[in-house]
Amino acid sequence: MPAARKSRQNKSQQRTDRPSRTSAERKGRAPAESRSHERRVYKQITVTATSPEGYSDAVRVAVAKARDTVRSMAWWEVLDQRGRIDPASCAIEEFQITLAIHFEVD
Repeated sequence: MPAARKSRQNKSQQRTDRPSRTSAERKGRAPAESRSHERRVYKQITVTATSPEGYSDAVRVAVAKARDTVRSMAWWEVLDQRGRIDPASCAIEEFQITLAIHFEVD
């Protein structure tokens, strides 16, 4: 067997003799199992708000109103958006948005 091939074979055998290191260990960090992560639990409510100004304003209205009774809001997600049209003028009368607002449970 050529020496170069034998050398490669010995190196591959050496690698299997020791446990492989994780990418975190190779970068000098502790493994994921030993790092402490905060565990959080979230709850979700669904709210619908309207605005004559636009969808972004309707989102602000929904979050501001939810803030009156909900603590620790973390994020929101658009579930649906729609609007109302004035039948006489065909102008957009109102923007309506339905949001899921997620908040952390104490």
